[in-house]
Amino acid sequence: MKRLSALLLALVTALSLCACGGKNNANANEPSAAPIVVDGKETSVKEFLIEYLSAYIQSDAYIQREKDFEGIFGDARDFAVTRVIEISADNLGENSLSVHFLAVKADCDFAVDGGGYDNILLIVDYTNGNVYDEFMVDDSWQNKNGSMEQQIWYMLHGALVGSGYDGGTIIVDSETRTELSESDIAEINEALSK
Repeated sequence: MKRLSALLLALVTALSLCACGGKNNANANEPSAAPIVVDGKETSVKEFLIEYLSAYIQSDAYIQREKDFEGIFGDARDFAVTRVIEISADNLGENSLSVHFLAVKADCDFAVDGGGYDNILLIVDYTNGNVYDEFMVDDSWQNKNGSMEQQIWYMLHGALVGSGYDGGTIIVDSETRTELSESDIAEINEALSK
């Protein structure tokens, strides 16, 4: 009986070690996101975000919000991407919209109207390269129900706001979602910090 118990214990230990080893190998070989098409040109999500996020954090509006934070609260942390989710959906609503967005969550310090923030959600339309934050998109879409502006507003005020997003539906059940790997996010942050 003792031999059988020892053999079973050894087998369980060996299986658990194999499982742990398999997890490490899977992370080492993370696949990159599929290429995207922007203005008719194919590029990687990583290269696209490096270009467009760099322009965003160098924009007058972003720099002013960062300066406002420093004037009220002291030094502001640099912009650092924490999560990127590619979302695509076709035939949305009465206008049969096709949306191709990158939802970008980032840690950063900025102030608006005297209030301090420590993170931001950006919606990037990768068909045209437009980057939106909650301060750029208002509710004027209500006069254009079913419009692209409405979809962007919903995303900036929906499931991705805050830290509670659990991986469920963002726009519609038929959407496709792909999350960017941690290694790609690290490369984006390295490029943005230069």
